[in-house]
Amino acid sequence: MSESAYQRKLIKQYESEGWTVLRLRDAPTSVAQTGTPDLLVIRPWDTKGVAEVKFIEVKNTGGKVSKLQEVHMRLLTERGFECEVNYKQ
Repeated sequence: MSESAYQRKLIKQYESEGWTVLRLRDAPTSVAQTGTPDLLVIRPWDTKGVAEVKFIEVKNTGGKVSKLQEVHMRLLTERGFECEVNYKQ
């Protein structure tokens, strides 16, 4: 399975769990900078008014995160966002 096919599968999984998924890098009018994670996933507010937001970088098995991707994820994490790298299984 290609990385893009895995990303589509991952998007469907998150959506089935109630998340809203935005593909940051593939939109024709993308405003994402090089190194920005592939996905932004948002779970709506719960009964306490808390929403969950996280950034996901999708990689093939054995894929490597670039230095620029590491920098972006570190900056996002420092600002309080959850970031993860999701490797194709």
